[in-house]
Amino acid sequence: NFDPHDDDEFAPSPLRKGNFDLLYLLTTQEAVLQLLKKGVIVDQDDAQNRASTAFLENFYRERLITHFVGAQWYGKGDDFIEELMLKSPILSSRTTVGDEKVDNTPLIVEPLRIAEQVLLLRDKLALEWMEIMQAVPSEHTDIRRMQLARLMGQPTLDTTDEFQ
Repeated sequence: NFDPHDDDEFAPSPLRKGNFDLLYLLTTQEAVLQLLKKGVIVDQDDAQNRASTAFLENFYRERLITHFVGAQWYGKGDDFIEELMLKSPILSSRTTVGDEKVDNTPLIVEPLRIAEQVLLLRDKLALEWMEIMQAVPSEHTDIRRMQLARLMGQPTLDTTDEFQ
């Protein structure tokens, strides 16, 4: 761990810290958006899952501007997850839709279980993005070759330069 009061210890780069925090925030937001798109699944009961998805959608919308849009303080991804985890479970009654039978069992929306799904999906996304980024250096080989040739004053073989 970094101790800001220890002058002998190397300090983390502010640029690296900012990039890490931004990626952390983006993976959190993408995990939430993917869960909203496919639906939160916390139970085999469809009504329970719809209620959980609706809760997450409402929770996300309430915090969109304060946590995900524009310049933010560091740690907003953590703040979002923490606020979700600290929310109390919500009991609500079932509503009938069309010809469905009325079920008197209450719906219980558990924010902690929703947060768990967000965290699991965020980890999966981070691993996927890491694999994509590992391929970037090999994809940029041609660009580097052309830059080196220009620096050396050598004409490039490709006259139709798509990078200009």
